[in-house]
Amino acid sequence: MENENVVKKLSLKEKVDSINQKLVDAARDNVDVIQINTIGKKQVGFKPQYIFDAINEVLGPDNWRYETKVLELLNTPY
Repeated sequence: MENENVVKKLSLKEKVDSINQKLVDAARDNVDVIQINTIGKKQVGFKPQYIFDAINEVLGPDNWRYETKVLELLNTPY
């Protein structure tokens, strides 16, 4: 595929910049805001599926993987 050849030629910084730009371009529709009632604060972040979609679009679904290196469970009130 032509897109695969273009992606392979990009530097790591260019690939990361491209993924970040895709996230920024559509941020309004792909951000979750979670109200934490017990402490009166909000958590804001990208919806996980949108992050995976942006990475797949730039790198291709077979050219990366997600691994949990450390799993820490916090005892939180929410």
